[in-house]
Amino acid sequence: MQPTSLDLFTALQRIAQLYGSCTFVERGNDSLSFSLMEIYSSQFSTFLRSRSIGTGTVLALMMPSSPWTLVALLGALRAGCTCLPLDPEALPDELGEYLSRHQVSTVIADRGKEVFPGKGKIQQTLLVLEESLWRRILSLPRQAFITSLSPASPMVSVLHSNRNRRVISYAELQTVVQNAICAYNVQPNDRILCHHLQGSAAAIEECFVALLTGATLIFPEKNIKSTRTAFQETLESVGITHLRLTAAFWSQWIHYLSELHHSAPRTLHRIVIEAGHVSPSIISKWEEQNTGQVECAVFYSPSEFLGGGVVTEILGTPQLCKRGLVCGRPQPGVAVFLVDSHQRQLPPYSPGVLAYCLYKNIQSGMCEDGKAVAATMGGRTWQLSITDEWAQWNSEGQLVLISQPYSQPPGVLDWITLRRIEGALTSHPDIMDSVVRSFTPIGEQSSCLGAWIVLRDSHVTSLPTTLDPHLKEHLPRELIPTHFALVTRFHLDPFDQINSLFLASPKFRPILASTVPPQGEVEAGGYLHPNPATGSLRQSPVVTLQTGTSGSIALYFIHAGRGLAEDYLPIAQSLSNKYAVHCFMVAPSKLSASLATVEEITCSSALVLRKHLSGDFVLVGIGVGAVFAWELAHQLDQEDEKSLSLILFDIPPIGRKPARWLRGLRKAFLREKTGPKDLVEIIAEYQPPALQRGPYFFVRGKPDPQWCQRSPMGIWSQLYLGGRSPLDKPAEVASLLTGVLSAL
Repeated sequence: MQPTSLDLFTALQRIAQLYGSCTFVERGNDSLSFSLMEIYSSQFSTFLRSRSIGTGTVLALMMPSSPWTLVALLGALRAGCTCLPLDPEALPDELGEYLSRHQVSTVIADRGKEVFPGKGKIQQTLLVLEESLWRRILSLPRQAFITSLSPASPMVSVLHSNRNRRVISYAELQTVVQNAICAYNVQPNDRILCHHLQGSAAAIEECFVALLTGATLIFPEKNIKSTRTAFQETLESVGITHLRLTAAFWSQWIHYLSELHHSAPRTLHRIVIEAGHVSPSIISKWEEQNTGQVECAVFYSPSEFLGGGVVTEILGTPQLCKRGLVCGRPQPGVAVFLVDSHQRQLPPYSPGVLAYCLYKNIQSGMCEDGKAVAATMGGRTWQLSITDEWAQWNSEGQLVLISQPYSQPPGVLDWITLRRIEGALTSHPDIMDSVVRSFTPIGEQSSCLGAWIVLRDSHVTSLPTTLDPHLKEHLPRELIPTHFALVTRFHLDPFDQINSLFLASPKFRPILASTVPPQGEVEAGGYLHPNPATGSLRQSPVVTLQTGTSGSIALYFIHAGRGLAEDYLPIAQSLSNKYAVHCFMVAPSKLSASLATVEEITCSSALVLRKHLSGDFVLVGIGVGAVFAWELAHQLDQEDEKSLSLILFDIPPIGRKPARWLRGLRKAFLREKTGPKDLVEIIAEYQPPALQRGPYFFVRGKPDPQWCQRSPMGIWSQLYLGGRSPLDKPAEVASLLTGVLSAL
């Protein structure tokens, strides 16, 4: 159903006229129709205005999700109040202070103060909606509702995934709802399961999607996500047609269906996924379970407004659309615009907009202010640069490049040459689709050859090093494009790595993060990399992969640079469970400007590691992590840590300079004149001290003679992994570690 351009409450009156007898909201045996919802919310609005509660009043709503909750919410919004919905099961510990901080003047609840023990004293006016009060409200004379809200009027304070709240204006809410209606693609009498926290962005959004489309909103009577069985039974028993889930829970549910050899419920039409990461294995399982009737629209906006989000990448789009997996988008139409290498033209809020970023030969004239046009999105006006629209969203919500048909070959190309270039591009393993054009950059006289490419996923850091050699193998020099534009669906620099979320499955053992109290030196170190999407696993530099037995040897994998703690999990699972195994995060790929050397980074890290060390322990380093393990061992030796052993895999040669492609990328693409050094440069400048102990080295090829000089007692062994990284061979690495540990 297409969104309406009417005022929200005028649209509600229209829906009540069309589908008045249909059920709008349902919870167990309690339900309300659209016509009753329109009448009751109008009456509640009249009641509030009779108590001088209206425009400018901040009103907190503490009621469990039910039909009467929505009556109070809609009535308060119609009266012009700013609403702060709160879930009674998840109230802040200091409720009184929380309400004061949000300038709440009136609290509406379905029970008295006695049901909020230990939550602090509530100073605000408390309005308890008991049955007698409801009768009084509904007996009030009906008044014609007049829409008098300005676009800037604050409407509702929603809870985001980071636990912060943001007040949504009337114009924003209307835009978000219109976009979300496209995302959900519901029809009258469809049934949406709303299982989100009361007051969350997802709950508010789903309420209005149902309200303005004639769909029915279903509130579960219990926590349906406590078990996957309860979740499955709820879907089947109440005939859900539309469902919104996180990518992680969707993946777990698909595992559950696969284990029981069940198919997706036949009533389901569309699943809206708040995408963190959708893995290829889950997509394969989904193909097996889906009977062909269910679509999955995938968005990147976890627990936020879908209508205000951007579209996620997904492997194999648009081919996967044939399998019921749609890369959806929030709103019709698309604005395509050009940005410079630092994305200075990219707005921080742009629903459904594709961001294009040139890879090389970026001309500053392309982003001149004089060449930009104004465009309005999400209630705001942005300056966007003009360019040809080489990518679009089709009617099925798929991202496609406009490669067919051409009225004539672009520029001086003939058809055979054009197909040859596009074929060479799409044969690259990281490229899904491409369009080749000849164009004249703004401010230049001559035309040049350009290519716009859609990537298979967001991990494009290797593309600058692999694209040119690949094209040189398939094309003569004169046919290689000089400009490349990456089509990305994230509000991120496409050359920034986006870490995939670890998707738990029944076969994996859980990863328990060790709790590290916040210390001043930890914050000063600059290597903590918190991510609200991954919780405590990202908040601690020490992640426990295996607890081990009491008094056992503890292994600490020293990790630096790109990657995740979960990368070491297969090695931990291949080791005997008597060993305690941890991953210690030393330095991310992007460092604080104040940390310029390996010694300085390690000094901060050693302060944290000492708090965890007890008994016999081993530092294990792989690649760059081996360099930091060496420096950690040196600093711990100075503290007389005699129980330390050191095992190193693939330690880089001393003084190895950064690759030419990295220097070229920083100079041509990132244009970094000054600023923090890259981790590779810091490693190259490191002059390791000699160790008074014998490390165990496992290397491919000949040992570096400079490392031999610095470790006269070191034990060197050849590493045979078939050209693979040690992380790709967990069983072999675990076997080597076991041999060393048994000799200690």
